[in-house]
Amino acid sequence: MTASQLAEDINELAAFLGPRDVPALTPEAIEGRLGARQADAMVLFGGSILAGGDVLAEAMRAGVARTYVIAGGAGHTTEALRSRVRELCPDVAFADDAPEADVFAAYLAQRHGLTADLLERASTNCGNNVTYLLDLLAEKGVACESLIVSQDATMQRRMEAGVRRKAPACAWSTSPRMPRAWRRGLAWASQLQMLPLTTCGSLTLRWECGTFRAT
Repeated sequence: MTASQLAEDINELAAFLGPRDVPALTPEAIEGRLGARQADAMVLFGGSILAGGDVLAEAMRAGVARTYVIAGGAGHTTEALRSRVRELCPDVAFADDAPEADVFAAYLAQRHGLTADLLERASTNCGNNVTYLLDLLAEKGVACESLIVSQDATMQRRMEAGVRRKAPACAWSTSPRMPRAWRRGLAWASQLQMLPLTTCGSLTLRWECGTFRAT
């Protein structure tokens, strides 16, 4: 397999795993999808892709939701996230055993000067990511008739299934953070800094302008 073929295959998988419902996180785009310029809530689910924090920051500045939540306890991606943040962002401080929500919250505060309204710290998988999120929103009296979901695209489809099963009456929109999920924006400027080169066996790919390319 050549590097060009590998890049093409990865991009095809990314496009399948990470479909998006809105072209950008703007009030205009949200209105076209949900019928209102703001959703009741936006949730950033944890994972190991730090650029999700940039996606959330962009959304918060644009004012696309009334409540912003970061959801994520400790699971199979947590240590990878902690290690990545320590490597790339040594100025971002968090406890050694910090859940994913706290790691993203620390990054959001240090790099963007922003604070999410709510943190969900107990979930350990995609299933209770959703159920614990809904429990938290209900506990805090936050309406959830419309929801924006941002998630690592490798887990997006199962997260979608969970939301549709547990909150079928909720109109929702996805904004995945995966290669080719966004054509432009702050999130992928940061992603470019995080993943300039990806090595697969003996082949090396470069992340460039929203897609993987052969070097």
